[in-house]
Amino acid sequence: MQTPLISIIVPVYNAESSLERCLSSLIKQSYSNIEIIVVNDGSTDHSSQICLSFASLDARIKVYSQENGGRSAARNKGLSVAEGVFVGFVDSDDWVDDDMFEALYNAHNQSGAEIMQCAYYYHRGDFVKEVSQMHEQLLSKEQALELLFEDKVMKNFLWNNLFVKELFNGISFPIGRNFEDVFVMYQLFAKANSVFCLSQAKYHYCMSSTSIVHSAFSVKDKFDYLDAINSQYQFAQAHGLWERSSVLLTRKYLSILDECIRHKTDQSYINLLSIYLHKNVSSKSLFKYAKWLSVRRFLFLHTRPLYLFLTR
Repeated sequence: MQTPLISIIVPVYNAESSLERCLSSLIKQSYSNIEIIVVNDGSTDHSSQICLSFASLDARIKVYSQENGGRSAARNKGLSVAEGVFVGFVDSDDWVDDDMFEALYNAHNQSGAEIMQCAYYYHRGDFVKEVSQMHEQLLSKEQALELLFEDKVMKNFLWNNLFVKELFNGISFPIGRNFEDVFVMYQLFAKANSVFCLSQAKYHYCMSSTSIVHSAFSVKDKFDYLDAINSQYQFAQAHGLWERSSVLLTRKYLSILDECIRHKTDQSYINLLSIYLHKNVSSKSLFKYAKWLSVRRFLFLHTRPLYLFLTR
């Protein structure tokens, strides 16, 4: 009996140095019934030629080209043409083990879950670390969401998952926003009945010098991230989840606040963070779980000049 089709979406933008390694790892997959949807998002280097060269060698590779619209636009394009029962995402900087999609599909057969997730390898230059904090287990929707919101054991990464494609019905990636994974992942988890976690690492994530995490301070990047976690918070509150939300939110708000102060960001952003700290954080819960954060929040909200002086 033929196995169901898996669509693998690869957004590409000026990735000539890593693209061959990425695509080579995909055409070697032990799970052979795949379509590899490569979306060339307005590359100005030799990425287009590399994509077309691979497509001429393997009919499973389908290349689409569009004007540069960002990774969200490229992923949305991929979803719009994907024909698989399942869908996965691989960034063009990265690569996967030969049996990654077979292992994730087998996890679906074993568990009946609609989202299957594996551990991953973190690469930065010559440094390599296996990131595997989960035991193999089946999680309910509520358990998975709680772990996702805490963003410790389970991260808001799209690329180490295999999804039942129907979960994306009505969901798209936000155009023009960074941290699009954070905007989308909790919505997918909320539609799934369960999530299966594999302890084995199968995905190779490469931290590049151009990554958002290591780029220069950008107010837009920081507030894109805050918008994403605020949307998670609003969803969690509406569904009675994430009891310790005040701890993570306060930590993130204050971290970005301190950066804004040091970079002498426009006062309007600092005022917005004040609103977030007042509106989205429970004083009682924060004091219960993180007293020092509670003190810092109090200092900023009630003695702002002192807080600004100490931070500068």
